[in-house]
Amino acid sequence: MSNFQVQTGLTGKGVIIGIIDSGIDTTHPAFTGRILRIWDQTLPNDGKTEYPEGLDLTGDLPKGILAMSCDLTGHGTHIAGIAAGNHPTFTGVAPQVDLVIVKAGLNTYIADAIDYILRVTDELQRPAVVNLSLGDHYNAHDGSDPLSSFIDQESGPGKIVCCAAGNEGNVDIHSETIVLESQQVSLRFLIPASICSSPLRWRAELNGWYPSTDQIEVAVQSPEGSRTQFQGIDDNGYSHQMYQLSGSQVKITMYGPEHTDNGEHWFNIEITHEPNSISITSGNTGTWRLLLNEVVVKNGRVNVWSGESRKGFDVVFTEEGVQDLIKIGSPGAAARAITVGSYTSRLSWQDGDRNLQKVALDLNTVSEFSSPGPLRNGIHKPDVVAPGAMVVSVLSSTSTCSSIMQVDQFHRVTAGTSMATPFITGLVALLLEREPHLTPEEIKERLRASSFIPGKPPGSFDPKWGFGLINTRKL
Repeated sequence: MSNFQVQTGLTGKGVIIGIIDSGIDTTHPAFTGRILRIWDQTLPNDGKTEYPEGLDLTGDLPKGILAMSCDLTGHGTHIAGIAAGNHPTFTGVAPQVDLVIVKAGLNTYIADAIDYILRVTDELQRPAVVNLSLGDHYNAHDGSDPLSSFIDQESGPGKIVCCAAGNEGNVDIHSETIVLESQQVSLRFLIPASICSSPLRWRAELNGWYPSTDQIEVAVQSPEGSRTQFQGIDDNGYSHQMYQLSGSQVKITMYGPEHTDNGEHWFNIEITHEPNSISITSGNTGTWRLLLNEVVVKNGRVNVWSGESRKGFDVVFTEEGVQDLIKIGSPGAAARAITVGSYTSRLSWQDGDRNLQKVALDLNTVSEFSSPGPLRNGIHKPDVVAPGAMVVSVLSSTSTCSSIMQVDQFHRVTAGTSMATPFITGLVALLLEREPHLTPEEIKERLRASSFIPGKPPGSFDPKWGFGLINTRKL
């Protein structure tokens, strides 16, 4: 039970928390009688919904039908437990809220999922908080992308969205450079040898942005020295070329201002290797180069992010240009969203076999994995930090969990900004129980006013801390 619950007697009753994630364990006693609706995007569409895929389930259906939707990874169930769990050995922040769940599919419709949750809450005329413990870096990191813009449009009185900052704080996924007149810049990025020697398909992806005042050409060079042509934006504001390089396929796509959401230039680079294609050689292994060539430069600032590989490896930048800032992508970049970083409040726990387990993190500070801001346009993000390591919450009975991470039959421990976000989601639900028509701006202002960064004056902002850790006594 949180301090704020004890102080106020609030439980979230009458408020809805919407969670868009990997689903929920509908059989877990922590959620008994409080799951109002589930839209499972992974189930066959029955043709009765306007949404593009999935099946809409309600709590009024027989348990056997409701149980068609399960949580195989346990991520969504763990998050739901933090925000809203109600179990004798574990109580979430808002244990009496009702839940609307969207289980995301391979073709995830996040905006539709938010719309679905808010439609349900409108029908019931109740306030709602939507939890998004997800995100990506295929965007401008300035809140101009379609999903962030949709969140800003749909948020309002009694309609709040909380987003995870991301877990790339200790991964070099961001590079920033200045391209000067008559200059060529080289940004180095590493594709691990273990991936290049694999017979499985792999993909590395880069996503770069620069001002519309500039004209810059890009090229890619493999570790063995072979290189694509330099490619710019065509007269129609777009260009797309495919190249074969060191046994891999390189695709370079460039977009002019008329094709972007913020009126700036964007380029996307994909390096892929298909199984059973050209034999993998040592040319794939090691440090690749992104080459930037000035054509016309008035500003020259270029920001590039690497995307998460589908095979679970990180493409990281090395040496020049590595920038340990501006790592919050969409949807955490949405201006009206409450974006949450992770604070380490626990290092050790006792597993189900009563063995002591421990992680190598620094206690009582921002978790090293928590992605820092600000946004690319200088806007302050994250907003706050909350406990994200190591957090005990509900275990999905249909997920696989290692014995060292399982604390008992019903609970497990894990870490991430995914876990920090539902703390704030639950806290916002408590505030909405008391004042159902609070706006995102009013809630953000209260959170900022009650937050602090150790050793810094009140109201200070830090790219990793945001405005700090919340003192609930001041809310």
